[in-house]
This record gives sequence, structure tokens and C-alpha cells, in this order.
Amino acid sequence: MFHRIKNCLALSVVAIIACVTVNAQLRWRNVAETYTSFADIKPILVNDGDGTIYLSRVSPSARLLRYNTESKQWELGHQGFICGNVLDEGVPIPIGAHGESNISVAWWRSTGDDAIPKFFFVQNPKSFFTPGPEYQRPLAGRYKLTLQYALLPWTVAQHPKQVFSIESPEFNVVQ
Repeated sequence: MFHRIKNCLALSVVAIIACVTVNAQLRWRNVAETYTSFADIKPILVNDGDGTIYLSRVSPSARLLRYNTESKQWELGHQGFICGNVLDEGVPIPIGAHGESNISVAWWRSTGDDAIPKFFFVQNPKSFFTPGPEYQRPLAGRYKLTLQYALLPWTVAQHPKQVFSIESPEFNVVQ
């Protein structure tokens, strides 16, 4: 009898997670077609679904993807390496059902200078430190935002097994 109940509970948990997955309906709002400055990008993520989603407590910001016209590939912006304490490390960052949240954009990590950016740096998969010239791209170009989220609470100590990402519509940055 115990074995049958245990299996039933396991199936119920899987069914609940599958139901939440189907109901995660996210969209971007407040993403313009053109920007003259990265600092002007102030997107809002809208959760039109019936379930709560969670952002990473360590890095709840969106990252930039830049289109490389030579390779015809989208390149992820450099994330860099930042040491420090995480505020409210044990508290998840939820976006409730039918809710929305302002999303910060970590553009300064990809430009190396938040005062007067000169280049866009793409992610060097072998180093957290500022990449060399082979990873530099012009600032002007086609971009998208990418943001990771989970369907279960996500804190410094609690990492969900499945992490998803959502990309914004394309936009241009002109200098």
C-alpha cells in the first residue's frame, strides 16, 4: 500500500510541474525598436500565465545578445566576474501569475565602462575577465535581451534543476 501511495505522490508532483510549465506565458513590454544609449533600455517582463516564475537571486538582470553580421550568429555579451554579498540571499525573486516586473539590464558588464562605453564585448567562454580585442564588437548593432528564470524558487542556496530563458524582440542600438 505504501509503495502505491508513494508512486501516486510522485506522479502528482510531475503533473503539477508539467501544468506549471504549460502555463508559463511570458512577454516583454517597454522594449523600443531603437535606442541611442544602453542606459535607456528599461524593459518590463510580464507573466500572463497562471503560475509564478522566479528570477535568479545571484543575477536577476537581463543580458544582451548582439547579432554578428559576419558570422550570422547571435553572440552573448560578456558577463564578467563580480564579487560581493547577495542581498536577501535566501529570498526568491518571484513574478506572480498575471504580474510584471521591471528588469534591469546588465549592459555595463558587456561594455567594460558604464560612463563612456567604447566597445561591446562578447562572452569569452574561457575567462571571466574582460576579453581581449578578438571579443570586441562595435556598440552600434542589432540586439536582443535574454533573461533566465525558473518555475521553482531560486536563491543562492536553492538552485532549481530546470532553468529556462526568454529572449526579447530584436532592437537596434545606434551611436
